[in-house]
Amino acid sequence: MHGRFLLDVDFVPVAKSDHPLLQLPVPLSAEDLARFPLITVADRRSPRSDSRPAGQAANWTFTTVEAAMEAISVGVGYGWLPLGSVGPALESGVLSRLTLSARTVRQTALYMVMDKESQNFDQTVHALSQSILAACGLLP
Repeated sequence: MHGRFLLDVDFVPVAKSDHPLLQLPVPLSAEDLARFPLITVADRRSPRSDSRPAGQAANWTFTTVEAAMEAISVGVGYGWLPLGSVGPALESGVLSRLTLSARTVRQTALYMVMDKESQNFDQTVHALSQSILAACGLLP
């Protein structure tokens, strides 16, 4: 199997527009954030750790971006979500970006991984992979 880089996905820190974090002086520090639950997205098969530093609020982990965004939208906590997914909620005012003292955007590389045999022998898989590459601007 081989992987092909597709693009970098930008993640931004967000909270419900009336969340208490948005009432604190900016930029927010790690200590400010630690007082509130962090909403994360993780693969359900990945191991979970319940250990957290003293003074850190309980965190919530969801298996989809949509579920995490819903939790943040109702004020459960804050989180780092893909900018492409939260754009409409930011524009409508449901969510607001947090101003942090450290990085304000995180990036995750997205790769397409498939075995060469599927690519060579399955026309549907080949067509799908070509569509994905074209959508990412990687085909002429």
